[in-house]
Amino acid sequence: MGEGFVLAARPWRESSLLLEMFLREEGRMGMLARGVRSGRGRGERSLLQPLRPLQVAWRGRGELPTLSRCEAVDPPLPIRGARLLAALYLNELLYRLLPRHDPHPELYGRYRSALVELAAGERPGWTLARFERDLLAELGYALETTRDAAGRAVEAGLRYRWAPGSGVVPDGAGIPGAALLALAEDAASADSSSSGPRAASSRRRSPPASRCGCARRAGSRCWRPRAAQGQRSRPSTMVSVRPPTHTMPSSTLSSIRASWPISRPWLTRRAGPASAPRSAR
Repeated sequence: MGEGFVLAARPWRESSLLLEMFLREEGRMGMLARGVRSGRGRGERSLLQPLRPLQVAWRGRGELPTLSRCEAVDPPLPIRGARLLAALYLNELLYRLLPRHDPHPELYGRYRSALVELAAGERPGWTLARFERDLLAELGYALETTRDAAGRAVEAGLRYRWAPGSGVVPDGAGIPGAALLALAEDAASADSSSSGPRAASSRRRSPPASRCGCARRAGSRCWRPRAAQGQRSRPSTMVSVRPPTHTMPSSTLSSIRASWPISRPWLTRRAGPASAPRSAR
């Protein structure tokens, strides 16, 4: 069995569901839940809801195995209002960006932590920004938030915008530099807290054998980012992250965390079926 969450579900034929799951060890995975929409499967159907940690088992191979067992690990997370929209937005990101059958155990842990933060009342803007940063890094496109496109250090008192293909550039109507530095500071603190004997030993382990075609042909492992495996490499300006050159005062970091300066208009709408992402319908 594997631990995971339902990202999206849609009806299939008269009594079944097509599921998109995000599992700790298997990554994003499609499954067919047969008969759960019939009278006998209503109990299991009630478990197959987003934002609820599950233990699932399946049978069959290929792109769409059949769900054979489903158990609840914990009660559904109490996420409501704008935070519910934020949580469903996380589901949509994983559904749209992650390839199937590509394990991301660290990202799974970050996703679950983000849901717990939203359930605990954390402001959604800061939680979403941190998850988006970690998701891009996991896909091989880590954001550089400590230096601008010209190589100059980002200043907390200036504003910046993201220029595709270049990086951050000064812009008086853009994002405060303090916010970019806060993301870098948060990432550095997360890395330092995860360091230790156990983390060091896990980093020394060999990565699992890749499913990448180029690795199979070469008879070895593929060390390219998972998102780029099997594809031609392409240049990117988002693959290098430098540690911050200074430590941001804790009061400043707390202020940014409490009022994230990047607006998300859809978070201010009233939560309801009309404004929910497609995965929730």
